[in-house]
Amino acid sequence: MSTQSRTRQEMSTVGVRIRFYRTLRGLSQREFARRLRMSPAQLSRYETGHTEPRLPVLRRIARALNMPLSEFFYGR
Repeated sequence: MSTQSRTRQEMSTVGVRIRFYRTLRGLSQREFARRLRMSPAQLSRYETGHTEPRLPVLRRIARALNMPLSEFFYGR
């Protein structure tokens, strides 16, 4: 697997986990984006893997979901 493909897969995995935990908590994309002070479109780009959230943004997301940052990478 090429480095670019692996990176895209990892981004997608992080995005899938963001969406999973957001929906698990019953939050709409719009409501969650408002809590994070970002546009719903930007949150959607993270969740679909089109854009990789930088570490400070991922920390904000983890805090807003009341979960450890590591959960996005190592999951269960």
